[in-house]
Amino acid sequence: MPPPELPKVDLPGGTDKIVHLLIHFLLVFFWQLYSFRQNNYRLQRKQVVFILAGSLLYGIIIELLQGYLTVSRRPDLFDVLANFGGALTGVFTFQKIKHLFAP
Repeated sequence: MPPPELPKVDLPGGTDKIVHLLIHFLLVFFWQLYSFRQNNYRLQRKQVVFILAGSLLYGIIIELLQGYLTVSRRPDLFDVLANFGGALTGVFTFQKIKHLFAP
């Protein structure tokens, strides 16, 4: 069944990549904050790697599903790269300011 017709919105090129970057930045940043607070204000490297890998895997799965489960969307490698860029930015930003969240 084809998707219903939706009004077209003209956005500047690359806007969706910024959205991907921002979503994964927020996901990783707040996931680290949660882990940081749950572990007595410590965050081990293996936790950060797990969070980063989780974000990357989530982004890849979503891209694959939209390609296989919809007729109007297809997977995009650049979306995955934007996701990963946002996740890395989230890791580095949190590492720089995590002291602000400690008691």
